[in-house]
Amino acid sequence: MNSQRHDHYSYYIVLAALIYSLALGILQYSSKFDLPLAHIIALSTACFAFMGFDKNFARKGASRIPEKIFYLLGILGGSPGILVGTNVFRHKTRKAKFQMILLVIFAIQLAIFGFFSSLY
Repeated sequence: MNSQRHDHYSYYIVLAALIYSLALGILQYSSKFDLPLAHIIALSTACFAFMGFDKNFARKGASRIPEKIFYLLGILGGSPGILVGTNVFRHKTRKAKFQMILLVIFAIQLAIFGFFSSLY
């Protein structure tokens, strides 16, 4: 059963990578976003889509996207998309621990961004 769970995680990681790559390619080709901002927008787009997918899976009683995947994607820069997705899809809004962890991740990312932007 453990290998099934691992395969399940791999599927979501690959899907996130595909959505991210597509969004990043579109942003880089069609606009003048610098790479760090394009990365955050592209990963947030993938995370937003994942929140919609997971909400749909929840309605159907299907296998769900593990919260660990959302945490990993949030740490990598997709926390804005996850936070927006929770509100748009009204998904995981009752999970206070999930919300708190993502808000902490987002706050840390804002602090890091603020620190580095003050250097330039």
